[in-house]
Amino acid sequence: MKSRALCVLLAVCFAVVPVGGIGLYNNGGMEPSSPCGQSARSEDLPTCLQAIRKRAEDPSLFWFGNSYSARCGGRDPFLADCYNPRHSSASDSVATRIFSRRELDPQVLDTFLEVTYTTQPGSYKACEHQFTYNQSKEVTLDPLSMTVMTPYEVRAQPRMWWPAEEDTLHTLLLVDVGYFTVKALQLNIPGNNMTAGQTVVQYEGPLNPTRNNNPYVFVLLRQSGPVTLSDRWQQVFTQRDVHTELGDFMEEHSLKGPVALSWVLVYGDAYAAEVARVRGQMNTCAHFVAEAFQGEDVQFIPNRTYYGHALQQIQVYVNVTFEASHLAVNSCCSVYTFPARTMNLNPLGDATVMPAHARNEATVYVTLHMATALPNTQRDFKDKTLTLMMVDPHVPSEAFGNLRLPFAHWLVVNIRGGDVASGNVVQSYMGPAPPDPHPHRYYFLLFLQPRDLDPARMDYSACNCSWAFRGRCRFDVMTMVREQGLELVGVTWMEARHDAFVRQLYVQAGLTPRCSACHGLPGYADPCPTRPASSARALCATGMCVLSVCLGALLRLVLSGAGAFRG
Repeated sequence: MKSRALCVLLAVCFAVVPVGGIGLYNNGGMEPSSPCGQSARSEDLPTCLQAIRKRAEDPSLFWFGNSYSARCGGRDPFLADCYNPRHSSASDSVATRIFSRRELDPQVLDTFLEVTYTTQPGSYKACEHQFTYNQSKEVTLDPLSMTVMTPYEVRAQPRMWWPAEEDTLHTLLLVDVGYFTVKALQLNIPGNNMTAGQTVVQYEGPLNPTRNNNPYVFVLLRQSGPVTLSDRWQQVFTQRDVHTELGDFMEEHSLKGPVALSWVLVYGDAYAAEVARVRGQMNTCAHFVAEAFQGEDVQFIPNRTYYGHALQQIQVYVNVTFEASHLAVNSCCSVYTFPARTMNLNPLGDATVMPAHARNEATVYVTLHMATALPNTQRDFKDKTLTLMMVDPHVPSEAFGNLRLPFAHWLVVNIRGGDVASGNVVQSYMGPAPPDPHPHRYYFLLFLQPRDLDPARMDYSACNCSWAFRGRCRFDVMTMVREQGLELVGVTWMEARHDAFVRQLYVQAGLTPRCSACHGLPGYADPCPTRPASSARALCATGMCVLSVCLGALLRLVLSGAGAFRG
């Protein structure tokens, strides 16, 4: 419950608070002290417009400006948070990226553009999870407040207004300055009557899937007369591509401006991540899993300093799919049916997995997706060697594991090309089987290796582990990470509970006496009744139960010397 509450809190915070603390929401959208607040600009519009112009010219304000080289220099340029279609410039601003000019004409920028977003509650599915947005709000943009919104909040076209004479014509664009795409374009707008304008590019809300505060800029241009697009520009805008500077477009069509500028900063959410994933542009689900991972009680990897640092390095989305055939289990004189099922893990929702669907015999597919622009498995995992492990830190017996030394369910090293099947299996997959009534959390951890590992030397388990679970008990993940120089780059998890399948599993293995496992369950008798049992048969069953308890205890003593079951 604590982890889920923290995840919800994080989601709310990321929806309403900009990273870096450079601006805050308020219900009216504009900060009272801003020179561009309604009352302030009505008294002194030039000060407001001058401040907007200065911000548009400032190369230190946005992620693609002065800080880009320090933050992303030497890193993979295709990483989602570092992908920059024009990274050659070390001092980009809104003005240079849109207009190829370091300074904008203050005599031309003479109008304030009001942009108001209204957000309604809704829900969507992304990264295998169903998200719900419960807020209703209205935000009027103020480019000086640096308000940050999420893609889901700006999915609907905003209301826009500017002072204009009816006999003037305008062009209005919404430009993704970070990634050079046009999100909306209207031509030949008479005055400020947008409904009478010509829509060339239908509004598509900002879809930033990254953790950058990316500016989406509303650009208002004044026309000298009606504009007719050439085939060339029709094709450019149909493809929503503006790698060709707007300066060329303005010059060719005699457009004056910008006469007004405004923008909204958008921080990625799962809504945009899912759209980008479906389009094959990016898969940044790993970022949202990393945020949720902060709420997990994980004590078996290095301390929080490393852990906090590692969260920024989690760049791989670990997608685990179980494919299980139909199964019928006769447990405690009752038949339990588990239909065939294929399911993906949902760490963002902590979805519970039935052990029968993730049993040893199930087919387990693990696909890895790097959070990169234009994903390419061969490129993304080239020269990368990986380790995958699955552990359960909630084992009920110290002999088999604890929160710091979990039980190892799976360990594969030397994975190449992002293909888990290419790795060396140190411990084969063992499905979840929690022996106690408490839910168990099972973690899949993906590590980057600095070199090839010797599978024969990867035993970090307790030396007194029983032969059946050799190499799995009390697995020292922390020491392995430290000694082998591993770096956490991906994670996912699932939750499983004790059920009829697990109960029968332990009975069949001789680890739990049948009579004690089934005691008190409706319809249970030993042997299972086909007709009412006589008192003599009941007495015999009681004797057999006592004998099975003794034999079970002896077997557990032989196996581990501590009497406990795996998780």
